[in-house]
Amino acid sequence: MPTLFEIFGRILPGGIGKPEAERWYDHGVTQQRRGNLEEAVRAYTEAINRDPTLDTAFSNRGSAYLNLGNPEQAIADANDAIRLKPRSPVAYSVRGNALHTMGEHDKAVLDLSRAISINPRFAGFFSDRGTAHRAAGRLSNAIDDFSQAIRLEKRFPVPYNNRADAYIATGALDWAIRDLDQAIRLDPMFAVAYVNRATANAILGNSDRVRRDVNIAVGLGVDRRGLEDMLREIRPARRQRSSDDEQGRRRRGKRKS
Repeated sequence: MPTLFEIFGRILPGGIGKPEAERWYDHGVTQQRRGNLEEAVRAYTEAINRDPTLDTAFSNRGSAYLNLGNPEQAIADANDAIRLKPRSPVAYSVRGNALHTMGEHDKAVLDLSRAISINPRFAGFFSDRGTAHRAAGRLSNAIDDFSQAIRLEKRFPVPYNNRADAYIATGALDWAIRDLDQAIRLDPMFAVAYVNRATANAILGNSDRVRRDVNIAVGLGVDRRGLEDMLREIRPARRQRSSDDEQGRRRRGKRKS
């Protein structure tokens, strides 16, 4: 038997019903912040059932779906949010990140650029677009976006780590280590930053620093065997480059003599 609240909610949609939708939405936000993503999805779904015009419930549910590993559903929810609110930067961000997850990096950049055009003061949008550029191999664009994210929010460790990853790919190892030092200062539990710093130091041949960062990363949950196997792959490549450089110097010396 329906309660009086439910009866009045049906008689007066948008009156009594809408506050109930907002309560479910608030519950979803709370659960999402706590990492209870499945409960967050359930709460946002209840909110949408009670108020199908609640664009933020669609975009937030899309974000939860994305974190649950369901980018297709995230895109569907982002599309609904954009239909309801065409200038929703969060919805474009959710869709862009979902497209990036699916390997559609150029489409991801377009959506994240739309999010930036609507809200150019949010560092996360630049950081996410930088990640999409990095995945597409556009290192210069990625570094520019990570740098802008850092300018907007200097205490945001993720773009420091991600810019360092791009610097490693370009061979700017000292700059990479400087960024990783800062990322770790901001978040001493940032396991990926230790992995990247170990990688940069492995290329440079700083074995003591590599061991230190490997031990810390393992303590934070990184698989030791996988990490050490990856680092062993780096050292021979460096030795080969050093050998090639030495052979080149010898050949140039012979030509001069």
